[in-house]
Amino acid sequence: NQNRIADARVTINNAIRADDDVSDYYIILGRIEYAAEGFENAFAAYSEALALDGTNEEALQAISQIGLRIGLYDESKDATNKLLVLNPNQKNALLTNGQHALIGRNYAQALNYADNILSLDGLDEGGVVLKARATFLAGNTVDAVHILDDYEAARPNTAAVSLTRLEIYRKLRDADRMAKQFVELERLLPNDFTLRLDEANFRFKTANAVRANIILARMLASKQATQKNMSDAIGLWQEYAVSSLDVALVRSI
Repeated sequence: NQNRIADARVTINNAIRADDDVSDYYIILGRIEYAAEGFENAFAAYSEALALDGTNEEALQAISQIGLRIGLYDESKDATNKLLVLNPNQKNALLTNGQHALIGRNYAQALNYADNILSLDGLDEGGVVLKARATFLAGNTVDAVHILDDYEAARPNTAAVSLTRLEIYRKLRDADRMAKQFVELERLLPNDFTLRLDEANFRFKTANAVRANIILARMLASKQATQKNMSDAIGLWQEYAVSSLDVALVRSI
């Protein structure tokens, strides 16, 4: 809880060495590794927990979602289906199966999962985003945008909804609407440097180098940026042959 990840990892591993057949210990290890963004390690820890307790809902949920994230689709699907056996109305499991359907380009099935979620909660964010994405990928752009509009009319805008709009407008090559979503996402996800790099690249491509340079300079000045973030930022300057910067930007870095 104090974000002392290294100490937490040492402590739980000591507990596991003392007694290696307690599923709760592996659950805690999974939480620690997930917090450290070690998703493969988190997946392995939750798998150990599940081997000891085959119906542990947290372990099933973690394997379902992390497996999808790291590309272990078979394991993810198996855990997801076990969750739905335990609870057919488990919205996260329905959403994960919907995402698997999108990956498999089975848009009708994805829409079915979305409708199941929305029948349980008509304003569920995940269900709305899944339905909008499946609708768009099935070729119904106008309907997809209307789904998002209806959601925003009832609730404040969210990062997931804005990211979905960005995905739609990118595929439509609608630069003006993409620009608006980038502005909104900077407000909603200010420390998402992958997204900032995406925006900087977009600004360079749309002849707004001034804005792109400001974004990259802010990233390089941030203590939260990783070495990879900084390397990618400099890489964009090299790619677009930026030979000089405003003195104020240099000083800020």
